[in-house]
Amino acid sequence: DKNQDGGLGKIYRAASRDCRLCSLKPTCAPKVKKRQLIRTAYAPHYRRALTRQQSRQGRHMRRLRQRTIEPVFGSLLQHYGLRRVNTRGRSSAHKTMLLTAIAFNLKKLLKHQPKQVLCQAIALPKPPPEQRLLSFWRKYYRR
Repeated sequence: DKNQDGGLGKIYRAASRDCRLCSLKPTCAPKVKKRQLIRTAYAPHYRRALTRQQSRQGRHMRRLRQRTIEPVFGSLLQHYGLRRVNTRGRSSAHKTMLLTAIAFNLKKLLKHQPKQVLCQAIALPKPPPEQRLLSFWRKYYRR
C-alpha cells in the first residue's frame, strides 16, 4: 500500500465494535471510536537506525558531528548564501555546494597561515659627522 506521502506502508484498522468491547480502549484510543496503526515498510530500518543512534558509539558520533560538521553547515547557510540554491537539478546544486565548500576552506586556510611580510625596513647605522657635512654640501651647493 501507499501512504499519504507516496511511501510504502501498511495501515491497520480495528473495527469500532472490537474497540468498544476492549478494556484498554480508554488508554489506547480515548478520543476516537477505533484504533488505527500506520506502519511504514521501512520500520525495521528505522528501528535499527534508532538503536544505533542511541548506543554509546552513536552518541559519541553525534557529539563529534555536532562539534565538527554542523557549525560548518551553519556557516555555509548563514554567510555563504546556501539557504537557497538558485540552480536547476541535483548536479548543479552539487557543483554550487562544492564551490561554496572550496571558498570556505580557502578562507579558513588563509586565516590560519602566518602572515607574509610584504616589505621590510632596515635601520642603517648613523654616518659619522664629516660624512653628513659632505652629503649636505653636495645636495645644496653643487647645482
